[in-house]
Amino acid sequence: MKSKSFLIYLISIFFLVPLNLQAKTHPITWKPNIVEHTIELKDTTIITIEFTSKMNLGNAELWIVPELQPFLSLDQTSFNIVKNKPYTVNLTINIPSGTQSRFYDGTIHIRVGTETIPATFKVGLNIVDAMATIGPDGGEVEVTDPESPIYGAKIDVPPGATEEPVLFTIGIASETLELPDSVIGIGSLIEFGPTGFKTNELLTITLPYNEILGESEFPAVLVYDEIDGTWNMVNIIDFDGENKLIKVISFHLSPWK
Repeated sequence: MKSKSFLIYLISIFFLVPLNLQAKTHPITWKPNIVEHTIELKDTTIITIEFTSKMNLGNAELWIVPELQPFLSLDQTSFNIVKNKPYTVNLTINIPSGTQSRFYDGTIHIRVGTETIPATFKVGLNIVDAMATIGPDGGEVEVTDPESPIYGAKIDVPPGATEEPVLFTIGIASETLELPDSVIGIGSLIEFGPTGFKTNELLTITLPYNEILGESEFPAVLVYDEIDGTWNMVNIIDFDGENKLIKVISFHLSPWK
């Protein structure tokens, strides 16, 4: 679940056809045909994928686009593919420390020499700083990594806020939103997800900031309304100047600054 910001016929004698023509007409079937996965920083998971080709492909290679290479690896990349035979590979997703939380997407595809075979396998990674599945009994999700720029960000979910288990996430917003005139940001724009989800009880949301305030300066918290494209100020229920943390309450999750 991705959060918003606070997305012919084959010629039977195939060996007489140039590879570039084969590549333009060649179908590959993937199971599943797409993966969209929410994953926490420093976490690792393994997903099994299967592919089948409609023709023989010798010396074929599975290739991951550069945008996803820091996060993905395959247990096998070289194949002599026999038509209509299913092949299974394990896709490991590993998010190294220091990765900026946001949504990353790209593809895995098959290459023969310099030719890329159409029908790619699509991958979307929603990388977050913290996540937790919370049900009717309530719970919390918090960024506990001191190296994170949003260390201390937190969602407190009271009992009865949800009627079924919900995946709550915290990460840095992928998109840049222009602040109102005369407003200076003192903290990161944080995505609390799932964006737009409304609860039965008030959530307590903790936001960190990173600037030292003067004696006459006071922080404010803004929430972005994506429907009308405006920022709205919300009431602060607690201000911890020593630890640079601010708490607000809300029935729903949105972009916060």
